[in-house]
Amino acid sequence: MLYAAALLAVAWHSRFAMLSNDVFPLRWQAEHLSLYHPETFFDGFFPIGYPLLLRVMSLTGNPVLASLLLHIAFAAFYVVLVRRLLPAILDSAAALVALPLVLFTPQIAGNVLSVTPDFPAAFCVVAAFFLFTRGDTGRNIFLAGVCMGAGYLFRTHVIILAVSFALAVLLLEKSHRLRTVFWFCVGVLPFVIAQGLLQVWSGHGFFENAQAFNIWRTMYGMDWNNPPALGGASVLDVIREHPQVFFAAYWGAIVQGSLYLLPCLIAMPFLWVKRRNLPHRMLMVFTIAALFYLILTAIGGSPRNVALVIPILVADTIFVIGLAFARVHDARKQAFALVLAVLLWCSGIIGIFIFSNRSTRRVRDYTNDERLLNVQSKADALKVYTDDFDFYFPGLRYETPRESGGWPEAGLPHYIEEFPHIRDSSARVLHDDLVKSGVHWAMFRIPPYDGRGAESASSDTALFRPIYRTPMHVIYRVE
Repeated sequence: MLYAAALLAVAWHSRFAMLSNDVFPLRWQAEHLSLYHPETFFDGFFPIGYPLLLRVMSLTGNPVLASLLLHIAFAAFYVVLVRRLLPAILDSAAALVALPLVLFTPQIAGNVLSVTPDFPAAFCVVAAFFLFTRGDTGRNIFLAGVCMGAGYLFRTHVIILAVSFALAVLLLEKSHRLRTVFWFCVGVLPFVIAQGLLQVWSGHGFFENAQAFNIWRTMYGMDWNNPPALGGASVLDVIREHPQVFFAAYWGAIVQGSLYLLPCLIAMPFLWVKRRNLPHRMLMVFTIAALFYLILTAIGGSPRNVALVIPILVADTIFVIGLAFARVHDARKQAFALVLAVLLWCSGIIGIFIFSNRSTRRVRDYTNDERLLNVQSKADALKVYTDDFDFYFPGLRYETPRESGGWPEAGLPHYIEEFPHIRDSSARVLHDDLVKSGVHWAMFRIPPYDGRGAESASSDTALFRPIYRTPMHVIYRVE
């Protein structure tokens, strides 16, 4: 409860600031879901879980705020799951220290407050890991698979972790491993089949997605305001086009993500030596699964993927550090761990409040922009164009201005029909597209996300008259 209360206080302090822009197109999809139009249920980047949740939360009148409060409520249950998982794979002193480290990492605390599918997916995964430690029975393994499958409905890459976990069990478990994998797959498959059938119903392939854009971004970089026209290209299509570029980018992604790989790599030889001990064998299975998962998802380039395996990475780190204290008397070790845990809890709570100050300042700037432009309704919001995908109007319950590009243009059917792409190759082209879209104001971030658009706007004061310069944006009136 202390953890949830701290997160609620931080959310209140930052005026319930959004920390990720992924929620905005997800909310757009949720608002357009219709059984009469099956294509609205497809999203190239996310499964159906979170749009459905936002649709249910819309009954409250403010789905974003309601989802945030739901995240905070479930954060209390996440604490319980992690607190019971850690003693099953670490000794009691190490588990005591590991708990606050898990809870206050940006990948966990930040995702709770971001209102994106990452925390629900992480919650489902930690529930699956916990159930696996409860005993090698068909029921527990099946329920672990159900939890992993439910997580897949929130984030596609959960299926990669599920496959990695099944492989780790096959490699490391000595008894009943085929039975374990069977019951685990029986739990996962209904969710995979349900998502696949939904995609077929919506007019798309069983496994169709827009992840090719993430591979393209890692290989070539990405101007998200002007995403490439990949059409129906698959991940394999993008890789086959220039395999040498892919492998060079993949190696760079592995090196960049080495900080997350190191805990697994360092812990494995020590865990192998101690594998006859049940907790260490379980941690070894989780570590191998996490290692496979991190290697396979590195090419996607999303740092939020790590949220799923943070408890395992922290456990590996604490396990390795704890080896240095192996000869310390248990009573002293426990006392030291208790003091350290209290300090970590205090530091974590203070740290998230310090972190929230950045969001508080951002919301203040957003509110100032809203006041300067006299935005009072959704119609007013759509008269403002911005290259800043993070921007929203706080006074309008997280309403966003007119944008162009981004992953909704690449991954959401019919989004481009409602919001046609705005070209920015020259001042005249940009101006004409904005006028055609009913835009009166053009706002570019400092420094701009869309460098070409900002340069086009600044190059012709007859078409774009600079009106305001705030700490975060340059605002032009579209003449």
